[in-house]
Amino acid sequence: MKCEGSPSNLHLNTHWKHLPGNENLDEPKYVILDYIHHFIPQAKILITFRDPVDRLYSDYYHEYGKNTKRNKPNPRQFHRVVSAGVKLYQDCFKRRSVRSCVYEPFLYNQTKVQMQLGIYYIFWKDLTRIFPREQILVIQNKNLHDKETTMRRVYQFLKLRKIF
Repeated sequence: MKCEGSPSNLHLNTHWKHLPGNENLDEPKYVILDYIHHFIPQAKILITFRDPVDRLYSDYYHEYGKNTKRNKPNPRQFHRVVSAGVKLYQDCFKRRSVRSCVYEPFLYNQTKVQMQLGIYYIFWKDLTRIFPREQILVIQNKNLHDKETTMRRVYQFLKLRKIF
């Protein structure tokens, strides 16, 4: 069995405009998952969804704390950054489709937090457009604490022999 574990294959499509077939489009016709499906049509997809606000705060803390040593992340700054980002997306949504805005790298470049990643339904629609539902296992991040149940589900989904 071959495996690949990039957490970003679902959402990391910042260079979608350079993929063949996407030239001169406002939103991608093809995303990375299309290429994965082309080469591995029977791929089993395991996806973990995290609470979108927790995910956003973690991304903010990483970007504004770890990557910018002189900065001290705090709730007030988080609110300011996210409010500015919400405004950018709202303005984009007035002019373009939600999907087009989610895949627009310029918006991330403005805020330096990946707000678009929490708009899960766009990525879910792309995923289920490309792969049949029976090839996808969804695990909620909040359920990962129950390792035994989670691993049992994963092994069953991948049709691996049981381990004890």
